[in-house]
Amino acid sequence: MKKLFKNNHASSVLNVCTRSAALISKLILTVYMSRYLSLEEIGLFGLVVATVGITNISIAFNFNFFSKREIVYKNRLNVCRIVRDQNFFFFSQYVLILIAMVGVSYFGLFDIPYIKYLFAIIILEHFTYSINENLFGLGRVT
Repeated sequence: MKKLFKNNHASSVLNVCTRSAALISKLILTVYMSRYLSLEEIGLFGLVVATVGITNISIAFNFNFFSKREIVYKNRLNVCRIVRDQNFFFFSQYVLILIAMVGVSYFGLFDIPYIKYLFAIIILEHFTYSINENLFGLGRVT
C-alpha cells in the first residue's frame, strides 16, 4: 500500500476522488429518496441534514483549527495533551447540545425518537470530523 502512495500527488487525487464520490452519492441518495418518500419526510430529511451540518461547525467554535495548527508544531507529548483537552471541550459541547435538544423536544418541535437519532448522528459526524482534522494535522491522512 505504501508503494501505491509514494507520490503525494496520487494521494491527493485519491482524497479528492473519495470526497467527490461521497458528495455525489449524497445527491443521488436524495434524488432517489424523493421518488419514494412524501414531501413531509423529504423536508424532515433536509432539516436533519442541515442541522447536522450547522451543529458540526458550531460545536467546535473553530477550536479544531486552532488545535490542528498546534498539533503540527508540537512534540508527541504535547499532542496528547492537546487532543485530551480538545476531547474534553467537545464532550462539554455535546452535553450542552443534548440539553438544548431535550429542551427543543420538550416544546414539541421534534418527536422524541427523532431526537435520539439526530443526537447520535451529530455526535458521530463531529467525532469523525475531529479525528480527521487531528490526523491531518499529524500528516497521517492519505
